[in-house]
Amino acid sequence: MQVTDATAIGGEERSGLTAPSAARGRLRLHAQSCTSCMLCVRECPAWCISLTAENQVDDTATAGGGRKPRTTLALTEFTVDYGLCMYCGICVDVCPFDCLTWEDDATPVHSQRSDLVHDLPALLQPEARSDA
Repeated sequence: MQVTDATAIGGEERSGLTAPSAARGRLRLHAQSCTSCMLCVRECPAWCISLTAENQVDDTATAGGGRKPRTTLALTEFTVDYGLCMYCGICVDVCPFDCLTWEDDATPVHSQRSDLVHDLPALLQPEARSDA
């Protein structure tokens, strides 16, 4: 696996660093399948995942004479801090809807700690991105 970003190591720029062949890549999120169940957040031993969801009311459920409107959680924010991540894969294994997957491309290497926190647009599946 090739790391294509330039990396600052010891004050000098290096590019083309290779990751070990057994290394996991980066996490990808299929946001449409996510129910915000929080299993990935609770089971992560490094506490590197956070998500925020809001209740959405489905008014069509009461149109048929139902007593109470149906509410669902809608994912609004999802972040992974690769500076804390152990790449153990528990989040991928525990997800009942297969929303999280590993991709072969390496996590980009950054010289700033804050750049290791990836938010929802950076984690989306390539086909789900609006700019792709």
